[in-house]
Amino acid sequence: MPILHEASGYIYKAIINGKYNNSGPNFRWNNERQLYEYSNTLYPNKNYTKIFDPKSFMTRGDVIWFDGDDYRNNNKMIFDGIKLESLYTKVDDYGSVPPEYVVGDNNGEFNIGDFEDLIVHNSINWLSKQKLQEIELYKKNNEIKGKVTIQGKEWTILFDVYEHSELISISNDIDILKNNIKEYIDKLINNYDNISTRHPFNYEEDNLLIFYL
Repeated sequence: MPILHEASGYIYKAIINGKYNNSGPNFRWNNERQLYEYSNTLYPNKNYTKIFDPKSFMTRGDVIWFDGDDYRNNNKMIFDGIKLESLYTKVDDYGSVPPEYVVGDNNGEFNIGDFEDLIVHNSINWLSKQKLQEIELYKKNNEIKGKVTIQGKEWTILFDVYEHSELISISNDIDILKNNIKEYIDKLINNYDNISTRHPFNYEEDNLLIFYL
């Protein structure tokens, strides 16, 4: 299970400077050494030996918070197993776990809620392709629901279909709606390699996954 680490804010600023070639203190990624090397553009002739090596204390999925700004997910980054990357902002401006960190049963995959105490303001999880394929649809009280088992626990999926959704045509016929939802999930599966087409799942304390369409 991923954990939250803390580090000095100057490291974060230097990493961002290095990423965008800003002046001042820099931690630039050395792909050959697989770590960040320190330099300072204000003192170009000085031989620095300082490094920052996240893999020496982090595992894939761990989140690191660099102090100095504790507003929501500011100054947080996630470790991809080699280096740090920014949080994902396409579904939440304040950052979420990126789509590459999927929920599933296989080694290297995560469980629902693993990032609950690491990333705030949302409860986003991304299901693996296998888990999308395992979703079972059923009718209950004139509603279409789904279920899927993740790491030994069965989750109920509620489908919240927007009235003007372009993805699914809403019908008063429950069987047609069920078929439309299945077709949409099949589209997600068939386009799974395209990160931008993946769909976020949110969860609540009552063990429900909310799937917005």
